[in-house]
Amino acid sequence: AAAFKAGFESARHEWICLLDSDDLYKPGKLKALEQFISARQQLPGFICHDLDILGPDGKMMGSWFQRQGVAGNAMNVTDAVAGYRFANPPGQVYHRSVLAQIFSCLDTEKWRRGADNPLAWGGLFVAGQVDYLHQLLGAYRIHENNFFMGQSGQDLAPKINWLERWPPLLEFL
Repeated sequence: AAAFKAGFESARHEWICLLDSDDLYKPGKLKALEQFISARQQLPGFICHDLDILGPDGKMMGSWFQRQGVAGNAMNVTDAVAGYRFANPPGQVYHRSVLAQIFSCLDTEKWRRGADNPLAWGGLFVAGQVDYLHQLLGAYRIHENNFFMGQSGQDLAPKINWLERWPPLLEFL
């Protein structure tokens, strides 16, 4: 969380894109986001776009939205019953005002890893919804040093116990 917060504090634009050091943006990402945002009558505060999932061998394992069951154009607070229907960091885009509210109460020391979890849920609650851009504008890479996700056969396999992450997330929210 501290690295994301430092990036946010250094950023000068109204829209902030996240990126982990081991993930990728695709060419044209910023242009596609600009078009998506300017086509909206009401500005969203939190956007997730789709990501390619790259396996340890660099081969495509599918789309993040497809694997997570992300459908439709948006998810609001009442839709968020179960699951993680957000993109991973390279697919998360926030309006500056939304991140400012989140970082004003996020303890970055508690979230040394997995900061996208409180950022995504915080973004949903602060903005009221997440708008989905169904374009592959980045890539999430699976590799042996990826702390959260691995590969089992042809499938993704979580490396962490999600239930252990809920108490600190609920405390934050």
